[in-house]
Amino acid sequence: MTRRISTLVLLIAWLSAPAVGALGVEIRLGEPFDVHVDQTATLTGEGLDVGFTDVVSDSRCPRDAQCFWQGAAVVRLSVEKAPDRGQTFTVRVPSESATVTYGSYSVSILDLKPYPETSRPQRREDYVVTVVVTRPEKPGAKTDP
Repeated sequence: MTRRISTLVLLIAWLSAPAVGALGVEIRLGEPFDVHVDQTATLTGEGLDVGFTDVVSDSRCPRDAQCFWQGAAVVRLSVEKAPDRGQTFTVRVPSESATVTYGSYSVSILDLKPYPETSRPQRREDYVVTVVVTRPEKPGAKTDP
C-alpha cells in the first residue's frame, strides 16, 4: 500500500512538473532550440514561454515520393510573458513568413521534424519544431562598439 502511494505521488509530481524541465536545456535569445508538441520552453533570464501546441496539418511531400507540389505544414505556437497576455499563432512551415512577433520578440520556426515518409505514418507525438527567439533592435538604437 505504501509503495502504491509513493508511486502515485511520484507520478503526480512528474505530471505537474514544468515542461521546460522535460527539455533539459537552457534556452537563450538568438540560439535555436527544439520544442516537442505539447511542450513549452522558457527563455533563460527573459521569462518568455514558447510552446508548441499543435500540428494543424502536414501536407509536405514525403521525401520518398514525387509530388507536383512541395506542400507545407501548419503548426500552432503559444507565446507568453507574464504579466502580459499570451498569444497563439498559426504558422505555415516552410514559409518566408514563419516568423511571428510578440511584444519586442521575434519567434521564428526554422524546421519541423520528422519529415514525412510514405513508409512511416506521422504520429502527433513525434513532431518537434526548431525555434529561435530574437529581439530585433529598434531603428536608431545605439549599439556598443
